[in-house]
Amino acid sequence: ESGITGVRTADVDVVTSEEFAELKADVELPPFRWLIIEGTEGSDDFFMVGRVKLAVSEAALSVLKRHGLRFAELTPLSSVHSC
Repeated sequence: ESGITGVRTADVDVVTSEEFAELKADVELPPFRWLIIEGTEGSDDFFMVGRVKLAVSEAALSVLKRHGLRFAELTPLSSVHSC
């Protein structure tokens, strides 16, 4: 338990396309989890800014970094609010 608030996970089914099966036949996908954001800005570690921007606290960012953020685009929250 990380003590992080504003988020929960759930099972998710991942389906690949025929093209994926043909091009990546030797690739075995890892298990996936659905990250459900339920938090509120100012009181939780995970929350949404608008409908499409995920915001996280420093504590949440530290947890995420331990699991890898290779494809993430990170922007300070102050920059998001000034748009």
